[in-house]
Amino acid sequence: MKTYLSNASIRKYRKAIRLLLIASLTGILFFPLKNKELPMPDDPGYPIWLEMMESPGVKIEDAREAFDSYWSRHSHYKGDRSKQFEQWYAINSRRLDGYGNVISASHVKREYQRMRATGMLEQQGQWHNY
Repeated sequence: MKTYLSNASIRKYRKAIRLLLIASLTGILFFPLKNKELPMPDDPGYPIWLEMMESPGVKIEDAREAFDSYWSRHSHYKGDRSKQFEQWYAINSRRLDGYGNVISASHVKREYQRMRATGMLEQQGQWHNY
């Protein structure tokens, strides 16, 4: 049987594989594999603003104060859900009742469907169902 690789090239490949294996093992040992995790809800250091984001009828300014006070004592890290709060705040700052409470998304959807059913919203243009 004929070999296509010489002994010198086989030695080069083996050396490259060893170097790659050593580099990957070094990376695994010296770099952590998972991100820092948020504390559990029963922990005293748990960010209360996470619960406020998920509860209906919360005052948006109370949630903002809780968020700001939490991050004044902690440092940001990857996966800390602060961007999620900022998005929630930007969306829900336009969905407030007269008292500053957040109107839930299900209530907004129900109200939109009610307005559409009663004919308060007229659709313009020629729409076709195919």
